[in-house]
Amino acid sequence: MSKKRKSSTRSMSTCKSFLIDVCKESSLHGLNHFTRPNRSTLEQVVWSVIVTSAILGTLYTGWHVWNNYVTSGPVTVVETTYFKYAQVSFPSVVICDVSRVDWKRVLALDYAKMVSTDQRVDMDQVRQTIQALLQGLSVITYGDFDEFNRLRQFENSTIPLLNKVNITQLLLQVMRPCPEVFIGECYWRYERLNCCDIFELQKTEFGFCFSYNSDFSEVSMGPSQLGETGLDSFWEDSRGVWRPKRTSTRGQFSGLRVRVSTPPLEELPPLVDARPGVKVLIGEPRAFTFGTDMIVSSGSFGDINVWGDRVYSRPRLRSMTLDRRKCLFMDEARALGRKYYLRQNCKVECYEMYVRQFCNCTLEFMFPYSGYPECTIEQLLCLNKHNLAFNQIMPSNVDRIFFISNDSSTEILTCDCDLDCDHQMYIAEVTVAETSVVWRNCRSVCGSFSSQWCRDCLFPHSTIVSLLARSEEQDP
Repeated sequence: MSKKRKSSTRSMSTCKSFLIDVCKESSLHGLNHFTRPNRSTLEQVVWSVIVTSAILGTLYTGWHVWNNYVTSGPVTVVETTYFKYAQVSFPSVVICDVSRVDWKRVLALDYAKMVSTDQRVDMDQVRQTIQALLQGLSVITYGDFDEFNRLRQFENSTIPLLNKVNITQLLLQVMRPCPEVFIGECYWRYERLNCCDIFELQKTEFGFCFSYNSDFSEVSMGPSQLGETGLDSFWEDSRGVWRPKRTSTRGQFSGLRVRVSTPPLEELPPLVDARPGVKVLIGEPRAFTFGTDMIVSSGSFGDINVWGDRVYSRPRLRSMTLDRRKCLFMDEARALGRKYYLRQNCKVECYEMYVRQFCNCTLEFMFPYSGYPECTIEQLLCLNKHNLAFNQIMPSNVDRIFFISNDSSTEILTCDCDLDCDHQMYIAEVTVAETSVVWRNCRSVCGSFSSQWCRDCLFPHSTIVSLLARSEEQDP
């Protein structure tokens, strides 16, 4: 036998002895049955099948667990129930008249200046057209363009003569100015202030309103973009006040308190569904005001309690792909011309995009300035024609058959906006009482007249719940 063959035989013998020792001493159940001298070949085969199956099953289970880990999204846990409101921005507070048109000012308009022709026209019909327009605009919201149905009768007569009318400027002419909306002084954190010094003109879904602590007011739109990006970022306004504002206490007068004068019923536009009162919207200061409103009738005291959870994420969450975490950080995208992303702003941007898509114009009195031409009166009829589409909003990843009729031409809005990885929720609840009921507790602030409305917006507690969004593998 050659030396090479002898060496190979010794190596095989050594490996066999090693494997036998491993099987004997291993804690893995079943391996020791391979080397027992009293086991038959059949028994050894059976045990080998059992052990092999167990190993393969273990490997599959391990792979399945790992696959679930690498494909799972973030988890949200309660970090604390004592996150202080002093660390949270006070919400933006928007106050709108139930009717954004003061009918006294409508009757005083110079209708002759609105006609864009030197030809002889029926001024009585021009007046009726403008008044029909303002009746619709007085109660307009996004998706309620059926309010312009009354303009249809003038479609082929006076409307072509009024296409140069600037609707935004017209609304500014006929809305109530700030001194007529607010009565007396306002209170912010126990301090008396001039209401028109702290409330600013703002565009909303309802048209022009007055807002407090909003980054989207006409005054704040520019300066607010100079601040940093983030939920806890802030900026300094022209008066040297840091915004968004905060409050560190709770209870009456710790937040915002105002008195509002509401126009009587006879001063509201005729033939519209409106009663004396005000609309109130509460929201994120960095988000454009667009959404659910609360209506408080005149002669009432409204106590608005605001609370909400803070959701923030660990830095490790950024390492996950967007498909896994299904949310965006504020500095990962932009919306509504801002240098940060918020889902609310993304949705508003989408709503405006469909206005431009259907009618090739924008509603400047409803959306932030975008550089697109403003809708003319004639183009408002285009919005009226597509009104059903503006009420059919559907995510792109759902079955369309539940949202469309048998008519295949049904138009549907699709707005896919990712969730916010970090956000502050504001949940508002209003308690309304007649002024006479709260007169003793509100003597120095609230009036007892039926055309007034008093409101207190505050945090009911000093702490909130803080939620932490993180990946399955926690940060060190």
